[in-house]
Amino acid sequence: MELADFSKDLGSDKPAPGGGAAAGFTLSLAAACAQKAMVFSKPENCEEIQDFLENIRINGLHFCAEDQRTFVEWQKARKLPKDTDEQKRFRTAEVNRTAADCAAVPLAVGKNAALLISKLEELLSVCTAVLISDISCAASFAAAALQAACVNIEINLPYVKDADLLNEMNCFLRDSYCDMSKKANNVVELCRSKIKNV
Repeated sequence: MELADFSKDLGSDKPAPGGGAAAGFTLSLAAACAQKAMVFSKPENCEEIQDFLENIRINGLHFCAEDQRTFVEWQKARKLPKDTDEQKRFRTAEVNRTAADCAAVPLAVGKNAALLISKLEELLSVCTAVLISDISCAASFAAAALQAACVNIEINLPYVKDADLLNEMNCFLRDSYCDMSKKANNVVELCRSKIKNV
């Protein structure tokens, strides 16, 4: 999908894409900004860094598509017939399955955003001066992806019946959100400080 089409559909009355898909795309943008900075900075372990960032960039695009797919599937499941006991059982199973699939996407976005944020201060230390702003953009976009993912995790909590997934979602919200948001903000402030001294 072209960027213009994605943006138009995001603001339309179509069921998808929505905020979860936008979070995945924002994650991809965050990784790409960091990639840009590293391509020109050429640190010693550039290939390893680029592999790490490329993986997150591709993951973000995948999550963007998966968020749309899983939401549409969940909507379809909710419209299944429930006239007989057998139909009710099948519908309940499908609703629960697709709800778990929906919830797994923002959790994955959040985890990838946290991974990226945890790497950015290291990348800043090897970034050439004129590309520090790209690291700052990466941190800002990663923080936005993390925050959006966490809100989408929270809104999915009531629909998830899988105890293990539910526990994983709650643990991520409890253990990662505040810490990683602070780290991202710290990277932005470090970047701004360095830019003033360029």
